Formats: sequence, structure tokens, C-alpha cells
Amino acid sequence: MKLSIHLPGAIGRRVRQAAFTIVELWVGMGVATLCLGAVGVIYVTMAKEHRTALADAVLEQRADELEDKVTQLLRTMSASQAITPGSPVSTNSSMYRLILFNAGSGLPQQRLYFDTAQSAIIYDPNIALGGDEQTLWKSETNSVVLRDFYFTLLMQPGYKPDGTLVSVAMQLDDDMASRRRSGTVYVPNTLYREFTVRLRGP
Repeated sequence: MKLSIHLPGAIGRRVRQAAFTIVELWVGMGVATLCLGAVGVIYVTMAKEHRTALADAVLEQRADELEDKVTQLLRTMSASQAITPGSPVSTNSSMYRLILFNAGSGLPQQRLYFDTAQSAIIYDPNIALGGDEQTLWKSETNSVVLRDFYFTLLMQPGYKPDGTLVSVAMQLDDDMASRRRSGTVYVPNTLYREFTVRLRGP
């Protein structure tokens, strides 16, 4: 069976010569559908990979930001006054949620701590005054969340705590922003990081 369009003159002859059978039309439509489907699958896959890569990059960037802020703050604090830890972790008494320090003898005592309720790092420049606390770093829902954060005083020879050298450990994740799956459920991309800071102030 031929599907043709009857037009007069030269135009009609050209159209009749280029006529398609029904089978050819169906085959062509099938091929076009398959091509569109393949393009759709490729697009969805690329979109997922882009979202995952973006979420990973944001997670790393926010972790870098937190590390930089903590490092810059503690490096300027007094080494002679040393660090006093507080609020030990319930599962390990050598890990602490809070540390006290100051910038020098006679200067206000300061503190830095992990606020578990807000998933934030809080800096208090003078613990003797109320209402002057500052949020040094805060989690963002559906982006980056700080799940754990603690300080550990490192040891001097003879296994004595070194109040001028502190290890900082943190655990963050992307709050499932990357939409990674494990079976039928979404799972977060988790980042663990640990770094060491030495107090260098007078």
C-alpha cells in the first residue's frame, strides 16, 4: 500500500516519487522514538551526575570554610595561657565539645563550642559578658549539615596534655542533597575531617 499525495504538474511527480509506505513511516517513527528516549536517558543521567558533583563540591567547600575559621581563630590565641577543655563527649572522655582560651594574660577568657541543637559552631569572645556570642559556622538544611564536632588535646612527651596543641575532628554530610541511593532509599554523602592547630599567641 502506498501513501501518496496527488498534486498536478511537476510538484505532483516529485511528491509521488518521494512517497513512503505505511511500514516505512512506522519504522521511521519507531526509530525517532528510540532516539528521543535515548536522549532523554542521557539527559537525566547527566543531570544526576551534575547534581551529585555540585553537592560534593559544596560539601568540601563548606568543610574548608569551617576548618579555616577555626584555625585562624585559635592560632592567634595565647600559647602561654593554654587551652582548657570542657563538655566531654559521653562516649569518650578525651574528646570535648568546648574549649576555653584567651589572647593573653589579663585578657577576657573566650570559648568555642559545638552547639548540637543548631548544628553550629559558636564563638564567645568574652564569657563574662552575656549576649555577645557569634555564630562562627552554621549548618544549612538540604545543603551541608555538621553532625559531629569535637576537640582533643594532644600529648607532650610523658603523656601529658599539651594545652597549646589541639586536634579538631568533624563530620559533615550533604543532608542527602546529592540524592544518592542505596537500594530504594536516599543516603547522605558523609565527609570526615581532622586537623591540628597550635596556639601561637603570647
